[in-house]
Formats: sequence, C-alpha cells, structure tokens
Amino acid sequence: MSVLTVLWVLALAWGAGRGIARLRRSSALGRRIGQAPGKGKDHDERIRHGGHLLASLGRLPRSLFGLVSDPIAERRMGLTLIIGALGALVDVRLGVIAALGVWLWMVRRGIHLRRKTSIELRRGLPEALDLFALATSAGLSVRQSLDEVAVRLEGPVGEALKSAQRRIGMGMDVAEAFEELPGMYGESMRELSRPLVNSLRYGTSLSSSLSQAAEQARQARRRQAERSSRMVPLRLLLPLSVCVLPAFMLLTIVPSLASSLDFLNL
Repeated sequence: MSVLTVLWVLALAWGAGRGIARLRRSSALGRRIGQAPGKGKDHDERIRHGGHLLASLGRLPRSLFGLVSDPIAERRMGLTLIIGALGALVDVRLGVIAALGVWLWMVRRGIHLRRKTSIELRRGLPEALDLFALATSAGLSVRQSLDEVAVRLEGPVGEALKSAQRRIGMGMDVAEAFEELPGMYGESMRELSRPLVNSLRYGTSLSSSLSQAAEQARQARRRQAERSSRMVPLRLLLPLSVCVLPAFMLLTIVPSLASSLDFLNL
C-alpha cells in the first residue's frame, strides 16, 4: 500500500506540473494579438479549452464565498479540486495533502512569476518611454506612436502595449486602454500610462513628461539592480557552505584528527 501511495503521489505531482504548464501557456495565449496559422493551432485551442474548463470548475467554490471573479485564481482552484479528488480515490488524507501541496506550490509559483514580471517591466520601461518620446516628437499621435512602439518591444512591456493596441482596435478609447495597463500588468506600467493619459485628456506637454518619466524609470532600474547585487552574497552563502565547508574539513580537520587517533593508538 505504501508503494502504491508513493507512486500515486508522484503521478499527481507529474500531472500537476503538466497542468500548470498548460495554464501558463493558455494565459499567454489570451494576451497575444493573433495566432499564426500552423499545425500548433489546434493544440493551442485545446489548451485554451482546458483552461476554460478548469476556470469553470473553480468558479463555483469561489462564488460560494462571495469572491470576485479572477480567471487565474479560478483555474488554480479547479486544478486543486481535480488533484484532490484523484488523490482521494486512494486515501482521503492523501487527497487533502495533495490538494494542499498543489495549491501552495501554485501560489508560490504565482508570486515568483509576478515578481519576475515586475523586474522585467522595470528593465523595459526606459526604452519604451524613450521610443514614445521619439515618436511623439516626430509628429506622431499617441495612437500612431503606440503602433510604432509596440512592434519594436519584446517582453512584458511589449506584451502590455500589444494588449492595449488590440483593445483600441476593438473600439476602446485610447486613454482608457492605457489606464487599464497598471491594473493588468502591475503598477510599474503607471509610469508609462500616466503621461500618455494626461496628454490625451488634459493636453499636457508630452515630450517633457515622457523624458522625465524615462529618467525616473532609469533611476528605479538602477536602484533595483543595486538591490539585486547586494543579495548576491546572501544567495551564495548556502552553496559556498555546502561545497567549500566539507572540502575545508576534509583537508584540514580530518588529517589532524586521523594523525591524533594514530598517535593515541601508538
């Protein structure tokens, strides 16, 4: 029975890993502008359909507690319920432990991904602000500048601009599309959306505000790089202790101890 339980836990962990990978891919699909034709299109459609099924399953328990709609949290809840039900087929306690473990792992993974996305946004904001300042100073409107800048940027910043571009193409107001970016991609995007929205609604000077925002974004990126560099010694403490300390003991303490024991035997 113990061997079966271990095998079942391993199977649940493997299935949870594949499900989480599919969730990440399906969430990325929802933020793309379009889908290139090819043999992977049907596979992507199946992934999106699986994400909708998980969200539908997780929406019911969240609605019972009066929680607001959150597609990512609903998919997480749906996957947790499925893993817990599969584990309960072997043992109820195993199902509870498996569901709790999957839930905690996904929450921790989500926090890590949000932190990583925030760092990448900080890195890409100065270039985006510079490109907007260059485009508007050349006489382009904010809408035309968005079209030119979005295709030249990659990463989370380019993804956010492409998302705004897609919503504007569907009829949303340009200022409203930029106002939604901080709520969708993090407060770091407010440094980009604020000067653009102020220019669209109040007619403020765009070139000076963009240049000032770009300088502030560079300073924030520099401070973040300094914080990361100060964390390097702390992160190296564990591997150095694990790798260097045993070798130090083997080369210094063990020979002395062996010679002492040899001397005592004599």
